[in-house]
Amino acid sequence: MGGRKIALRELLLGFEGLAILRGLVDASDDQIATRIEDVRRIASAMDDPPYSLDMDVPELDFRAGYAKWSQNYDTIDNALLVAEQPVVEAITSAVPPGRALDAACGTGRHAAHLAHTHEVTGVDGSPEMLAVAREKVPGAEFIEADLCGIPLPDASFDVVVCALALCHFADLGPPVNELARLAKQGATVVFTDPHPISTFVISQAFFPTEDGSLAFVRNHSRFIGEYLDAFDTAGLRVRRCHEPVFQMDWAGGLAERFAPGVSAMALGGLPFAVVWELERT
Repeated sequence: MGGRKIALRELLLGFEGLAILRGLVDASDDQIATRIEDVRRIASAMDDPPYSLDMDVPELDFRAGYAKWSQNYDTIDNALLVAEQPVVEAITSAVPPGRALDAACGTGRHAAHLAHTHEVTGVDGSPEMLAVAREKVPGAEFIEADLCGIPLPDASFDVVVCALALCHFADLGPPVNELARLAKQGATVVFTDPHPISTFVISQAFFPTEDGSLAFVRNHSRFIGEYLDAFDTAGLRVRRCHEPVFQMDWAGGLAERFAPGVSAMALGGLPFAVVWELERT
């Protein structure tokens, strides 16, 4: 599906620029000086290793991407999961026992929590992710299906969860309408995504593959108003919008290795995920 060659200097200068811009008013003189010195250091040697090092980062479609990602999805650090999972679990823990749908269930992380109190059905389009989920949550039923056409009856579930998947759809309408169809009247519906600020800044769902390279599945950046329009059309009422922020202690990865402190300064305090707590009307 394409992709591009990304050099280390591009990644580092991007983080440095965002850190400086965000710190114009509130950062200390020393913090800004550190970031500017880093920019000078990188720019003066940008055509030499390590800053000139690059890698091909392919864009994979949903099936190919999650087939690869399933191999290490549960073992690599993912700050986005750390941000949204406690919020989702707090919401669903308050729902009385009943039937739960974990749509785009992936490796079954939300299904595992829901199974403590609910009869769980998981749906995903990736057979590789489903294989992991079936081992993790043996008491649940798992179905391979597209989120825009799930072979289950209307109004089947007391709680519907769809985590970090709507971002992969160019059009929100079809998956939101389909998931709303499956929720009973009054049911709790929980949708999560990377926060729009996160998708506009970091853009794509990058992940490390088992051979140490990077790949990505496309995220579609959208505004909060697009979610609200889709929910209204589907008959979903917003109870609350949760926006967990990027925590300073989540900073890590390649940028931190070559420019310590830059990730926290660039991303700290920004909304990192959005968790929609909804009700089927």
